[in-house]
Amino acid sequence: MNKISIDLDAVRFYNMTLEQMDEEFKKMSEYGIEAINMEYNIFLDEYLEMFMNNILQCIKYNNMQVILRSRPIDGYYTEYIDDEQYQKSIVKHKQFLYNLYKVLEENGIKQGVKVIFSGSKCEDNETQKYIDKHVWFFKELASSVLNMGIEILIEVQGAKPTRGRVVGDTWSDFEYMADEIPNINWGICWSTANSRLNFVEYDDQLIPSKKILDKVKLANIRNNVSQNFDISIYKNEVQEQEIKALVISEYTGMFNLEYIYVQLEYNDIPYYEVFDGIYYLKCVLNYFEKKNKDGGLLIIEDIEKMNRQSIRTIIDKEIKVRIPEKELEFSEIEIATHSLKVWDKEYLLFEDNKEFQIEIYYKDEDMLKLNIKFMMIRDETERQGYVFKIIDKVPDVVKKIYKLVYLVD
Repeated sequence: MNKISIDLDAVRFYNMTLEQMDEEFKKMSEYGIEAINMEYNIFLDEYLEMFMNNILQCIKYNNMQVILRSRPIDGYYTEYIDDEQYQKSIVKHKQFLYNLYKVLEENGIKQGVKVIFSGSKCEDNETQKYIDKHVWFFKELASSVLNMGIEILIEVQGAKPTRGRVVGDTWSDFEYMADEIPNINWGICWSTANSRLNFVEYDDQLIPSKKILDKVKLANIRNNVSQNFDISIYKNEVQEQEIKALVISEYTGMFNLEYIYVQLEYNDIPYYEVFDGIYYLKCVLNYFEKKNKDGGLLIIEDIEKMNRQSIRTIIDKEIKVRIPEKELEFSEIEIATHSLKVWDKEYLLFEDNKEFQIEIYYKDEDMLKLNIKFMMIRDETERQGYVFKIIDKVPDVVKKIYKLVYLVD
């Protein structure tokens, strides 16, 4: 079973006491979070020392791991092409990683630490020189932290022609680096939203080669509402084909839920939907892993088919749906995360947008009551399909819906 990590909402946690923080971390742990993804600067700013120590204590108490997103230290590591800058960058980052290791060791966190780097912008006609500098940088940095249990990763970038080339915005960059960097603690952070953008906008491959898949040590899962607006899977949408590829390749690393939390607040998205997203992703992984064992997990690379086909599960005959208000019972149902469809040979009358309650019975599970709203009727061969919108937002109810959709035991 794959593991789930999540970005740390540092602003939200900053004014919490240690006890309040720990309650939040316990909740994340209960939802299956096994690692916390933080930014470098929490370890660089002396004014954040108490905050950092509280966060690390919560990570330790809840048996979690640490992932760090790097930022340039004093402007270095983004200018590899200059030899003097390159040497300064190596020295500064080695020292930082050593200090990081000491801090983590003092807090009882020793293994499984990942540090993510972004590739630098390339000057015109010198792309290969920049890639080679990255290769040397990562080889030397990874070698220096091998015995510390730290992994060094480079992230897949979204291509933006107006910005120019960046190391890591094409799969060919990673093909080259995978051949040139032998370090076992070096790898790739696959941001599925960035590579999907490259596939749709710039005709890069949807799924990378096995060589690249074998080097993936972290998968960043999020959606691009626009190029600069990432709010992850609060709408319960993921890049399904990319996740399938990782499952098929027997990837066993972390799936990280990447959020820009200020956008949740700006768009009036309640915080509990973050936790729904965690559970949703675990259900998707459970579903794909089962399908893969049966040999039925197929990757769709046609964008039109991909947009039409998201996960939908027609539950077997063991499910029963009752509408008490109309004294109706159905044995054929299609359920998605936000909608429900039943079939009947008879024409049934439902008032548009009428809200009412249904009961779902499945195997030995407790009866599930759902609040729904009638949306439409679809005439099909010899029968009619009735489509309802699920309007429940209670987290415990939402989790039960996901269990039905993805056949979670």
